[in-house]
Amino acid sequence: MTASDFVKTQIKRALASKGYLVGRIDELTYLADLFGSDKGTRSCAHWYTRIYAKLFKALRNDQLTIVEIGLHRPEIDQRRASNAVEGSTPAVASRAPSLEMWGAYFANAEIYGFDIDDFSKVKIDRCKIVRGDMSSRDDLASLVGAIGRPIDIVIEDGSHTSHHQQIALGYLFPYVQKGGIYVIEDLHWQDEKLEYCGSPKTRDILRRFQVDGVIKSPFFSPEEQRYVQENLKKVYLFDSCTTAVDDPTDALAVLVKK
Repeated sequence: MTASDFVKTQIKRALASKGYLVGRIDELTYLADLFGSDKGTRSCAHWYTRIYAKLFKALRNDQLTIVEIGLHRPEIDQRRASNAVEGSTPAVASRAPSLEMWGAYFANAEIYGFDIDDFSKVKIDRCKIVRGDMSSRDDLASLVGAIGRPIDIVIEDGSHTSHHQQIALGYLFPYVQKGGIYVIEDLHWQDEKLEYCGSPKTRDILRRFQVDGVIKSPFFSPEEQRYVQENLKKVYLFDSCTTAVDDPTDALAVLVKK
């Protein structure tokens, strides 16, 4: 039995022992619930893994470079109460549940985390965490420098603030591999403490692209605007399963690069 087969067998046993039916739940959702990520059926229950399991199934054994932006889980280690911040914080993390999930799912991937809080105490195999502010192009440049190669998958689960989402997309999209995937989570909620009055919602920008093929943001530089417009192939939008907001539609965006 190979190591991969052993892991699959253990997961199936664990699924059965926790009352899951293998025919009704995928391995990635189980891993999300096991590690405490809100991408599964627990802890806010977005259940984005129902999308990711199909999207990433054929890629899970490939040698990928994966980046996740935003590792904050206050209910895991009580670092701070507020989700969206800029600049720097004194908060120190003890765990990164979603990175643990990705590491268990993608057996051959190199994984990079990016967060404004201090994750220096968190150690995960095949994973490096870079500290930075997603609204800062200088910090995003440091992330790109630490990676040093094209990115296959970006999972952007940061502050969910519109200008943060659009700054990060504009800056990082050129570093995504041709045919790569850029995901933005939680488009249905923005933190009022940081959201700029009058900022276009990222969800609306992407909806417009689906209709007329045009993508525009006041937070893109002219060069970023041109690059994203010329290299964005397709946008798919999916709902969240959360019941915590009135409108969970089009909460998850999957952007495919040409």
